[in-house]
Amino acid sequence: MTSTLSHRHTRSSGPAVVLRGDHRKLVDAVTSLLVENADLLSGTGNVAVLRGFDRASRATRDAITAVVREHGGSVLDLAPAPRAGEIAALPAADLVVSVSGSTTAAAERCAAFWGVPVVSVTDDAAQRDALVITSEDGLNDVLVRELRFTGDLRWATGDAEPAGAVTVLVRPTAEGALVVVDAEEPVTSTEVVIVAGEDVVGEMDGAPRAIAPGRYRLTAAAPVRRILVTP
Repeated sequence: MTSTLSHRHTRSSGPAVVLRGDHRKLVDAVTSLLVENADLLSGTGNVAVLRGFDRASRATRDAITAVVREHGGSVLDLAPAPRAGEIAALPAADLVVSVSGSTTAAAERCAAFWGVPVVSVTDDAAQRDALVITSEDGLNDVLVRELRFTGDLRWATGDAEPAGAVTVLVRPTAEGALVVVDAEEPVTSTEVVIVAGEDVVGEMDGAPRAIAPGRYRLTAAAPVRRILVTP
């Protein structure tokens, strides 16, 4: 587990950073959201902040922490962003905030896993489709963009008998999982099973993912509600 959890405000060294542009808009959006939704933090009381390591990102984290504390909550400082398979080990949050573009996919995965909104700077759609990934040992993860398996594979939709493949690409859609196998015509299903053999290489939402041999089941999840801050 590499993500750092912090409920405490951490002071940045050197002169104070004046937040401008997207960072200022992000803090203002979180402030408005908490003012207008008094019960937003009534679950865990946590707001997860995913950020970079530059001074502006740290200062934005500090400003959001101050706002969240004013409303009786705590901040989970997730830096670096949780990798595939790590979200289940984290404390849950009532709201997720992505401070930088590099953390947006991971923030959306966290939001989908916990079933909460995510605030990010983007002009994209107001919701994102998602899929739950369940392994044989019962561990869950969430896919919000794209999953690629390459290697010794078998795959199937629904209850069909798995067939052999070298590359399986899966993307969430409103209808379920869109699957492309070995660059053939895509198919869509509400349930996909992928059986990975030895030495399978994986990539999820643009980041490498370790793929242990075994059976993986992908099913539709509730869409992620995205609270957009227009850049």
